[in-house]
Amino acid sequence: MAGFPNKTPEVLAWMAKTDNGKIPLSQLAIIQPEMYDADLAGPCRMWPEAAAAMGAMIEASRQDGCFFTVKYSYRTYAKQVEKWINYLNGGTLAARPGTSNHGDAITGDLTNLDQIDIIWLDRNGPKFGYYADVPGEIWHRTYYGRFDADKWQGGEDMNLDLYVEGEEKYRERYKRLQEEGKADPDPGPPPEDREKFFKKGWSSARAGMNNPK
Repeated sequence: MAGFPNKTPEVLAWMAKTDNGKIPLSQLAIIQPEMYDADLAGPCRMWPEAAAAMGAMIEASRQDGCFFTVKYSYRTYAKQVEKWINYLNGGTLAARPGTSNHGDAITGDLTNLDQIDIIWLDRNGPKFGYYADVPGEIWHRTYYGRFDADKWQGGEDMNLDLYVEGEEKYRERYKRLQEEGKADPDPGPPPEDREKFFKKGWSSARAGMNNPK
């Protein structure tokens, strides 16, 4: 993303009253449709407002032919310590324990992303309050504030050439991952179905989108 706004007062109030990484799961909501978070050993959970917006965003993306899912959501302090130690030893970038947006339950790490999904997220994520706010981590999407459901009109039309280019890369990438035994166990519908879904167009009709579950 080129930039992102300040978090809304509601988001800041939630962050101020919670203890990063030590939020009781009972205070969080399961994202719908339900997805598995290996770090939680259970369903993905976020602050209820963020979970509702994430669910609405995923629902809208499905109608536009995207099939990304949430891989990691809320993260406990203990799990963040593990990731921080791994980072200090040369592993994947991780925030210092107590400072991660995952610990505030307002961030989701997405998976099954290809070029089309990324374009869709960059165009439409802000309408649901989600922004890519960590440089180089296109999968890391943080909730900055509730989207205006009353003004949600759906995604813009995408150039078909962009779709064809992205779809070819998707097919090549997934085939390679399958050969390497690294394919995501839940990749969503096969490429043939993705093409069928996309060719339905970027319809502005979003039945039920004004009332996210």
